[in-house]
Amino acid sequence: MTRLQQVLSVIGMGVLSWFVQGILPNLLAPIIQANLARATSFLVILAVLWVALHLILRLAARRARSKLEVDQRPQVEARRGLIVFASPGDRVTPAENAVKAHLAKLEHCWIIVGPALPGKGQTARDNAGKIARDYAGKKQGLKFYILDVDDEHNPEKVFRLVQSVYDQARTLGLSESELIADYTGGTKSMTAGMVLACSTSQDRDAQYMRAKEVTPEGTPTPKAEATPVLIDLNFGTKP
Repeated sequence: MTRLQQVLSVIGMGVLSWFVQGILPNLLAPIIQANLARATSFLVILAVLWVALHLILRLAARRARSKLEVDQRPQVEARRGLIVFASPGDRVTPAENAVKAHLAKLEHCWIIVGPALPGKGQTARDNAGKIARDYAGKKQGLKFYILDVDDEHNPEKVFRLVQSVYDQARTLGLSESELIADYTGGTKSMTAGMVLACSTSQDRDAQYMRAKEVTPEGTPTPKAEATPVLIDLNFGTKP
């Protein structure tokens, strides 16, 4: 190696050292900082997702351990609020018997009416109106609300309608435990919708009317009286 080559080599190593130690860190610092921020954000998002997944799995496990117990009791305390289904036909309907059973404390009664059925004579709406007129006159201050459902075979519509009744009752100063929902007079789908709405809260009770007189075929007689049977939906955990 010539003297000139040695000098150039020393100068080159000095320049390279200066570049690596002085210039390169300044050039790479913004890139490293940006990548570090991205990496930190990624780790934070990953941690949040892990916590969320952990909570979801715990909730799923808790629900898997939950159970629903149905307690039937023939003694039903009269309530301030009542939800019933109107029934067609010239007879004493379950809705009317339910109103009688709670009349001592009853202040608000919601009567859910399905569409009129052909060939049934007196419609459910006719009976709902008659109940409202007769019993509002028998007890001062008792209010009736007649609500229509346009599809008696759609449980979701009944579910949402019953939910709205509980919302309205709250604005009237009634707690959920001060209402009771009677599912006797509707179709099977209407019954399903009402029971599902009651199952969303431990404070919601349901009932059905048990006829005192039945025909040989097992159906209530047209003028039969009936007594309420409480259906208490109790939630707990499996052992």
